[in-house]
Amino acid sequence: MFNLFLGQLLILILAIICTGRVFFTKDIRIDSAAFLSPLIFLLALLEIFVLELTPILCLIFVLSCLILITNGHSLVRLSNRLFVDHYNLPFVVFTIIEFVFAVLLLIALLIFVPVNYSLKDNNVKSQKILLSGTLAKGFQESSLVEEKLKFDGILREYTPLEDSKMDKNTVVLFVGTAKAPVLMYEPYLILLSKLGYRVVGADFYSKDAGIFNSYADSPSMRRIFALGNMFLEPKEFEKYEKIQMDLLPREYSALADFVLKKYGKESNIFFVTDGIDYDSILNVLDKFSENGKGFFSLNRIDEYKTSGFGFVEQNDLILAKYFKIQRDSSLFIPRYAAGKTAAEIKAITRL
Repeated sequence: MFNLFLGQLLILILAIICTGRVFFTKDIRIDSAAFLSPLIFLLALLEIFVLELTPILCLIFVLSCLILITNGHSLVRLSNRLFVDHYNLPFVVFTIIEFVFAVLLLIALLIFVPVNYSLKDNNVKSQKILLSGTLAKGFQESSLVEEKLKFDGILREYTPLEDSKMDKNTVVLFVGTAKAPVLMYEPYLILLSKLGYRVVGADFYSKDAGIFNSYADSPSMRRIFALGNMFLEPKEFEKYEKIQMDLLPREYSALADFVLKKYGKESNIFFVTDGIDYDSILNVLDKFSENGKGFFSLNRIDEYKTSGFGFVEQNDLILAKYFKIQRDSSLFIPRYAAGKTAAEIKAITRL
């Protein structure tokens, strides 16, 4: 999530430079700063598709569109190597409005800056694997170049930097949801891996894993649509939540199948859940009775106040404000949750 912040920060700095030029340009010159406008638009577009759409990023994208439109005339003049001798009044007015908009967004971005937690500082390494397949037929790693543009799932693996400190027989499994993908749990997953485990988290986007059955199921759109429904259409949100809960057992089963194929049929698997009912996860455990050693539900931790939404006090400060939770750079709750999970794993594997 901090990478998302850095990208947004870069876009807003470029936007302020581009729009702020009306305050400083007095003499006749080529308006080269206008070239920043298509760059700002492309960076905002790239940020949406590579990462995910957030409320602030949505506003940044709107700003980038306005800046591109406002600078259209200047771009045409530049492409024809024409000089700009002055800015007309409509251009100045719109550009000042955009400048103020950009400054306000920058202030908001800095107020809600996520916590910067480091893999290296925790002696953990991460690998991102794109998946193709379905819940019904199973998943495999995407191997073709064209599949990188259209994938059906994202798997994130966290392991200790030193293999000697890892329990090589145990794999911890976690599945994200529409309103809380794996990255919302990343501080916890990193800290759990630091304690000596291979931790695998997955988000599935195949057709049979759809929540909304529309473009809203895409990786960049799914979370903002889920949270938007929660605030604006509570009844619709309840319907989608039920669909999600019905899908989770199938998603955990699909992830377990993939993990056993990738890391070996003799691996012990341990499930971490957040919100799924006990009967459903017990049914998954029964299905994998030879390998499944147990599960740990995060909502058993009283100190974890945002069950189902991830660790918002590190990754989503806007949502944290809604839950009246303060930003926490110490990672206290995810560290405490990781310790409780590790203790549960050790207790079960010793039996």
